[in-house]
Amino acid sequence: MVEIDRRTFLAGGARTAGVLSLFLAPGVLTACGGGGAARSASVLTIAQPDTPPLLDGDQAFSLLAEEVMANCYGGDIVRYELVDDPDAGIATAGLHVDGRRGIADGLAASFEVSDDLREFTFRLRDDVKSYYGNPITAEAVKWSWERRRALQGVGGFFASVMQLDDDAEIEVLDERTIRFRTAKPSTLFLKVDAMAYYGGVVDLTEARKHITAEDEWAKEFLGRQTAGFGPYHVEGYRKGQQLTLVANPNHPGERPRYEKVVWRVVSGSSDRLAQLSRGDVGVATNLTPRELKQLERNPDVEVVSYPGNLVKSLRLNNTKAPFDDPRVRRALAYATPYQQILEDVYFGLASPLRSPLPEIIPGATDEFWEYDTDVEQARALLRQAGHGDGFAIEITYDVSVPEDELIGTILRTAFGDLGVRVQLNGVPSAVYADRSNGNRGDAFIGLNYPFVPDAAYHLSLYWRTDEALNTVGYSNPAYDRAIDGLLVATDEARRRRLAREAQRIWLQDMPWLLLGNPGFHLAHRPDLTGVSWYGDNQLRYAPLASAA
Repeated sequence: MVEIDRRTFLAGGARTAGVLSLFLAPGVLTACGGGGAARSASVLTIAQPDTPPLLDGDQAFSLLAEEVMANCYGGDIVRYELVDDPDAGIATAGLHVDGRRGIADGLAASFEVSDDLREFTFRLRDDVKSYYGNPITAEAVKWSWERRRALQGVGGFFASVMQLDDDAEIEVLDERTIRFRTAKPSTLFLKVDAMAYYGGVVDLTEARKHITAEDEWAKEFLGRQTAGFGPYHVEGYRKGQQLTLVANPNHPGERPRYEKVVWRVVSGSSDRLAQLSRGDVGVATNLTPRELKQLERNPDVEVVSYPGNLVKSLRLNNTKAPFDDPRVRRALAYATPYQQILEDVYFGLASPLRSPLPEIIPGATDEFWEYDTDVEQARALLRQAGHGDGFAIEITYDVSVPEDELIGTILRTAFGDLGVRVQLNGVPSAVYADRSNGNRGDAFIGLNYPFVPDAAYHLSLYWRTDEALNTVGYSNPAYDRAIDGLLVATDEARRRRLAREAQRIWLQDMPWLLLGNPGFHLAHRPDLTGVSWYGDNQLRYAPLASAA
């Protein structure tokens, strides 16, 4: 067994000290300095496009719900270490490291991992309490996982990713010790647990007060209230209007600088921009690339940018002619004007993407990229595939994403030069989700990001033959063999080789067209400090502070 304790993780790597002393993720949980300033009753107001439909991602998952869960549950047991990125000027989660490095203790005093990556034992801290004052227990951890597997929402999905299917064992050894045993090596266990896209450990003592014969998993209570062990707690929730979070007074370590964080619902991005420019709010989310570019000339607003892990793509229906022919998909890849998209849609705020894996993911390589815009090569491939005269294609996009119509217009012109007749089909978000998830159409402009920093996660999730999220129907036995080996390989050198082979095959088949990486961008007032980036692209409030 390999035992990892707090001292081991604090021994290496650069940190941002101000952030680390405030946030649970790095594992530094004792207050630094006097701590008096950390207890200011200040309020941070954030302009958001909406509130979540529910606060429980296993009942109604949304990106807005994920941001609430990230701050109120803070992760599951372990956390990602924050690492200083001097080029970006912010601290980032340690996603760009191999293996188990970059993972901090979080809610655990220490943990052990078996050499075969099938047994994970956690000894929980004795000073972690929820907003309600109840201590974390091993029983609460187990119940939280049983709930996820029972509800089969996003948490149930990640239970499968972590090899925590029904045949896995979750054993309470004592009040503060829990052990997980998986049937297969779980190379993704710690990395998924640290991000906890599904929420985190639920305060079982509080949840039990709301369990009934008709509601054995406290769905009604947890849908409208949080009950986690993170730095914040939802105090008020008016759906579609406002959300109020308050600092957890029992959170170990120094309290967050902002005692209260208020979401103000402002549906239009231009209105969010205006409120930030006037100083009415401290942060404005979900601004368009054009708006972000405009802010470069505004001395009263600052924009933090980080390349991050985003994948903007055109997903081609691999089961429908002519897109079932890799030569057609490759031809469209050669015809795509990547630089024009980066400049005219993203105004230089995005970066090229030359692998299905964003550059930040360990094992990513661009050595197999050959698709710099080449219209003559595109024409030659279409002739080889028997489509020298072109064909018709409908590109579906979500009308709530302004840049997608711009991308579609650029692609229509570029593909038209090959005789490919493009019809753009803008639809509401719900319709888009239904059609793209059901692969009902020719092609879909979309955005994804592999928030789990592991090549096996991303390369299997969207393109392994039997995966539910392989919505385009891509299938290649050689690719599947590489991914199957990657998912269970424990040797880092072997994992790198398999990831490289999978990317080689992918780029020969081109199931999606890789349009670029839009990047992470956050607009805020200049005196706001402590902005950090995590792989889920959600803002953590605990490290934030005002320099004023």
